[in-house]
Amino acid sequence: MAKRTFSTLEAFLIFLLVIMTVITVALLTLLFVTSGTIENHKDSGNHWFSTTLGSTTTQPPPITQTPNFPSFRNFSGYYIGVGRADCTGQVSDINLMGYGKNGQNARGLLTRLFSRAFILADPDGSNRMAFVSVELCMISQRLRLEVLKRLESKYGSLYRRDNVILSAIHTHSGPAGFFQYTLYILASEGFSNRTFQYIVSGIMKSIDIAHTNLKPGKIFINKGNVANVQINRSPSSYLLNPQSERARYSSNTDKEMLVLKLVDLNGEDLGLISWFAIHPVSMNNSNHFVNSDNMGYAAYLFE
Repeated sequence: MAKRTFSTLEAFLIFLLVIMTVITVALLTLLFVTSGTIENHKDSGNHWFSTTLGSTTTQPPPITQTPNFPSFRNFSGYYIGVGRADCTGQVSDINLMGYGKNGQNARGLLTRLFSRAFILADPDGSNRMAFVSVELCMISQRLRLEVLKRLESKYGSLYRRDNVILSAIHTHSGPAGFFQYTLYILASEGFSNRTFQYIVSGIMKSIDIAHTNLKPGKIFINKGNVANVQINRSPSSYLLNPQSERARYSSNTDKEMLVLKLVDLNGEDLGLISWFAIHPVSMNNSNHFVNSDNMGYAAYLFE
């Protein structure tokens, strides 16, 4: 059998593959080594950000039993808990996530970032779910796994991967550096354990508050159109869709907003969860201030 020979191009591509593999392994090794050795940031002015990593304090046993809810005659609603906690973290020396622009680092604070937790449970406590809206660009797998690990440590099997949803509002003006994938680490100019701990602690705090504040209430749903607040990012591209497809819609943007309204038995507002097709990029890629953009500002105005 003739000996296989490689062309110059093939040899060069093989060389690049080997180099990329070596770099990836080295970066992942460095990530997992440093993430365990970097001292967790401790905020002296706000104990919301205390972290359990590295602590020698004895932890209480996990809550494995579903709390007994007080009975309400003819109650046909849900138990609802809401909680909000700060998860801002660093506002300098951290890359902003969303635009992927080199040098777009934080230089200050415009608005604080929050984690908002909503817990919904059946009247008998048999089923529950937690929806957490976090003022970040995206949720990383590493972030979710750490939150689930801490929830299991504190609440046992009460909050699990099948009943906990972490959702980011997609602001392009929040911190980066909390993803575990090489591409994101490179784009974020490194992994920041300090930012990671702030975010996890804020999410946990919001869930703890919502869990503590569970009360009987009702859920209402409504939808309607909101005009003159959004644009299609590429109208010319949209026009390349078949006419039959475009004829199904009255506009080149989705103007419908869906809202869940959560109230207590007295009709007092507990919170809102809304879904609306808009990109939180009111602050463009020249921005250097940490903020929650238009979605966070809407929440701020309601609250």
